[in-house]
Amino acid sequence: MPLDKYSRTIVDLILYEKAGDLNNLKLEKLLVCASHNRVLYELAKKIIKIGNFPDDWETPLDAIICEGEKNIKALNNTLQVIEQICSENKIPYLIVKTYKFIEFITFDVDLLVHYNDFEKAIEAFEKNNFAIKPHPGKNTQGLHQRNLHKEGLLNIDLHRKFFWLGIEHLDEEYIWHNTQYQTIAGLKTPIPSFETDFLLNNKQLAYERNYITLLDFLAIKYAYEKVNWEEIKTKVSQFNWTIGFNILEKRLDNMHLEIFGNSLFGKAHKSKARKLPLFLNQMEATKIFCEILFKHKRFAVFEYLYFIFSKLRYNISDRIGYYDHWFDMKIWFPNKKYIYANPIIQGKKDKQ
Repeated sequence: MPLDKYSRTIVDLILYEKAGDLNNLKLEKLLVCASHNRVLYELAKKIIKIGNFPDDWETPLDAIICEGEKNIKALNNTLQVIEQICSENKIPYLIVKTYKFIEFITFDVDLLVHYNDFEKAIEAFEKNNFAIKPHPGKNTQGLHQRNLHKEGLLNIDLHRKFFWLGIEHLDEEYIWHNTQYQTIAGLKTPIPSFETDFLLNNKQLAYERNYITLLDFLAIKYAYEKVNWEEIKTKVSQFNWTIGFNILEKRLDNMHLEIFGNSLFGKAHKSKARKLPLFLNQMEATKIFCEILFKHKRFAVFEYLYFIFSKLRYNISDRIGYYDHWFDMKIWFPNKKYIYANPIIQGKKDKQ
C-alpha cells in the first residue's frame, strides 16, 4: 500500500529535492501534512530551491521560511542563554532529544542537568528572570522536571531524570556516558550519545506519542547508522520495554520499506505505510499498555484512552496530538478549519 501523494511528495522533496507535478496538489494540504510531520520549514526551503511550483505558492512559502528563521534564531538565543547561565554557575548540562540531523522548528528545549544540580539550576535561572513553573499533570515526572519561561526565548524543560508514566527509562550514569557536541541552530551544543538519544526518542514514541512523524523516522534512521546495537538491546531489556520496542521497530521498518525500498531492522515484509505521520494501531497500543501494566505495574488507563481519542481526532479532523502548527496557516487559508498553536516564542503573542 503506497504512501498517499502528499506524503510521497514531502518525502521526495526532503530526501531527494525532487517532486512530480506540484500543480496537481493543494498547497494547504501539502503544508498541513508537512507540519504534522514536523518538516514544514525544510519543505518550504526545498520547494523554493527547486523552483518549479505554481506562482501563487511563492508568498506563503516565503512567509514560512521567514517565520522559521525567526524561530531558529530564537532557538539559537535560547541555547546561548542556557550555555551562559550553566557556565557561570558551573552546572554541566546536556540538550536532549533536540538534535535530529536535519533542521526543524521546535516548541521547546529539553535541558538535562545532574540530579544533584537540579535545585541549583532552578535558582540560577530564577536569578536570570526566568519564570519557574511546575510540570503539570504528570505525577512522578513532575518531581523531576520544571518548565522555564522567559520572554523572547523558547520554553525550556529542565530535567534531572526522564520519566513517562512515572517510569524511569535510563539510568543517570548511562545518560552522561560518552556525551558529545553537535551543531544545533548554528551553535555547538553538548548532547548525549547517539545511543541515549536513540533510546529516549524511541521510548517517547512508544510510551507517549504513539505515532511516528517523518522527522522522527529520519532522526531514528540516521542515528541507527551510528549506534552500538548490542548496547541498545541491552538497555531495552534492562528497562523492560522489549514488546514496545519490537512493535516500534516493525512500524519503523514499514516506513523504511516504503520510503527506501528495503528493511532497516529486518522485520518488514510488506509496506503498510499509507499516510504520514504513521499511527500505531489499536492492537499495537494495547500490547504496549499491557506491557506497562504487567512489567511496570502502572495502570495507564487515561493515556490509553487519550491514544484512542487522538487517533480518532486525527482521522476525523486532521488534528494531531502534542504538536500543533507553529505557522499560522489561517492567514493564507482563512476558510480552512484547522487548529493553530500558540506562538512558539515566549512573549510573541502579546506583541501581535
